[in-house]
Amino acid sequence: MLKTVSAIKARQNLGQVMNEVSLKDDEYIVERSGKPLVAIIPIEKYLNMKVSVKNFSDYTALCRKLRIVPPLLMRIFQMP
Repeated sequence: MLKTVSAIKARQNLGQVMNEVSLKDDEYIVERSGKPLVAIIPIEKYLNMKVSVKNFSDYTALCRKLRIVPPLLMRIFQMP
């Protein structure tokens, strides 16, 4: 479940926040002065996101090298 918490509350309850994230797959948005600053997410989700970004970066780099437009961009910009 996604929860929002102030930076002060996150600091005061860091152990509890870590347990909820690691054991219950909760996610937290930490705010300062009502503005979201950081997210606390399970490590598995972070690692999956990191791999996805790397794979996408590798794919786009290959497309640039081959001088082709990735199919996703073709669909977004409705290219033939």
